[in-house]
Amino acid sequence: MSIMLYSAQAGGFYDREIHGDAIPADAIEITRDEHTALLTGQSAGQRIEADEHGHPVLRDAPAPDDNALADAARARRDALIAATDYLLMPDYPVSAGQLAEVRAYRQALRDLPLQPAFPQAIDWPALPAGYVADEAAAQASAI
Repeated sequence: MSIMLYSAQAGGFYDREIHGDAIPADAIEITRDEHTALLTGQSAGQRIEADEHGHPVLRDAPAPDDNALADAARARRDALIAATDYLLMPDYPVSAGQLAEVRAYRQALRDLPLQPAFPQAIDWPALPAGYVADEAAAQASAI
């Protein structure tokens, strides 16, 4: 079983065959299996951190704070608004009633931060029936 090295100070992994003498002095040995398990955990959303002895361990990432949640919600909202921009073009074939629905939807999106539980719980408005949002909205709603 080959050996990898982990440096708590650098927060990174090293391989003697690749890095040679360019390995931090605090690096400790770990097995390839440990390295693989750590990377697998990181891929699943955990964080690799050093324990009190400098050994790498997996820890759950902290829950996002309200600022991060609000930033993500605003980014999604902005993408959803942008996805309906084409509906407001002067040459787009839409009736006055349909235009009012689209404008109400866009206003509801702009008003999301006014909801009492924002950003912890958001009641996202639905796109009015019969409209198709573009690809940006489809990607934004996956956030």
